[in-house]
Amino acid sequence: MVLVTADSFPGGGRFEGRESVSTFAEDFEAAWEDIRYEVADPRMVEGAVVHRARWAVRGKESQVPVNLDVFGVVRMDGEAVASLELFWDEAEAVERARSGAAP
Repeated sequence: MVLVTADSFPGGGRFEGRESVSTFAEDFEAAWEDIRYEVADPRMVEGAVVHRARWAVRGKESQVPVNLDVFGVVRMDGEAVASLELFWDEAEAVERARSGAAP
């Protein structure tokens, strides 16, 4: 299991293995009251699912809603997500999917 975000993504970087991905998710979740990952326009590109996504969150302390628009590249291993990479730019996400390389 691999999660890769743009280095400029808050708390971003490369997280490999269940423990590392879980730690990222727990740290990310700690600041928010509500978190949704909304997917739009999914399409297959070289065996990966490229999609527009929005992290829709609401702060625990402030209750202020925040929307963060990104582009995702998902690779599957059977019915399980093998990797999720997040990019600020759609062209960058499509290029990554077309490369066919695992993260």
